[in-house]
Formats: sequence, C-alpha cells, structure tokens
Amino acid sequence: MIPRIIGEGKKIYGFLSADRWTDVGRPSSYSKSVNDLMNEMSGSVITGKVRMEDAYIVGPVQIGHNVVIGENTKVIGPVLIGNHVNIGDEVIIGPYSTIGNSVKIKDHSKLLSAKIFDEVEVEERTRLIGCIIDNEVEIGSECEIENLAVIGARTKLDDRALVDSEVRIWPDLYIESDREIEEDLIE
Repeated sequence: MIPRIIGEGKKIYGFLSADRWTDVGRPSSYSKSVNDLMNEMSGSVITGKVRMEDAYIVGPVQIGHNVVIGENTKVIGPVLIGNHVNIGDEVIIGPYSTIGNSVKIKDHSKLLSAKIFDEVEVEERTRLIGCIIDNEVEIGSECEIENLAVIGARTKLDDRALVDSEVRIWPDLYIESDREIEEDLIE
C-alpha cells in the first residue's frame, strides 16, 4: 500500500513512539493482539448487575452491565463480556474469548478463543473456536465455525452450517442449513 501511495505522489509521514503498536489487518494478528492484551488482565472485574445461577467463573474475567449467565455455565478466563449479554445454560466460554455488547448465546454452546462483536445471536449447541464474528451476525443451532474464520457483519448462518478454518465470509450473506464452507465467500 505504501509504494502505491508514494507512486501517486502523496507524502508519507511517520513518527517514533515507545508505545505498543500492532498491525491487526489479518485475523491471526488481530487475535494475537487481543490475546496479548488479555494476558495483562490482573483480576476479575464486574462493573454492573450480573445474574447467575450455579455458574462457574474463574478469572481473570471482566463482565459488563446487565449480564445474565445461565445455570451450569462455565466461564474460564481470560474472558471479556460486554453489556446486555445473555448467556444460556450449560455454555462453556473458554480462555481468550471476547463477547461484545447485546450478544445472545443459547444453551449448550461452546466458545473457545472466539472474538464476537456486538449484537450477535448464537443459537443452541453451536461451537465457535478461534473465530472472529462481526456485528449483527445470526448463527443457527449446531453450527461450527473454526479457527481464524471471519464472518462479516449481518451475515446469517442457518442450522448446522460448518465454516472451515481461515475462511472469510463477506458481510450480508446467507448460508443455508447443512452447508460446509471450505473457501472464502464474497457474494
């Protein structure tokens, strides 16, 4: 990109900084950067009203306002949970998972190192492993989304969809039931 900008006759500027900076333009570098920041979490913080029923939480965990965590759910830190999140019964949320605001996760689902943005709905018995889920995505029941897969905003995956590792699905797409996605989808 920089050679193109210079080729267009535009100026490039830079400055020295002792602060941490990371390029997060690839799913792997984004996940690594988030995980590195989560490694610096020193303890658990609950900033608002949280309702739990026989949930197991081991930190470090940060939980926002108005969060419901269902019966027999396990949250194993480091984990970040935003505001207005509803997590069903017997869900497992494993280390290095982030859950944005206004997310709903139904019963018996499993999230491990998943990065979930805002207003996402996850139906029951779904597995999200090492993936990145953008805003307003709907994920049906018994779906599986694997390592470093990226699901674009407002995409809907019907029941039992499988998204293989490192696959990217562009925004606003519909994935039918029982479909396996093995390569990037852009339309």
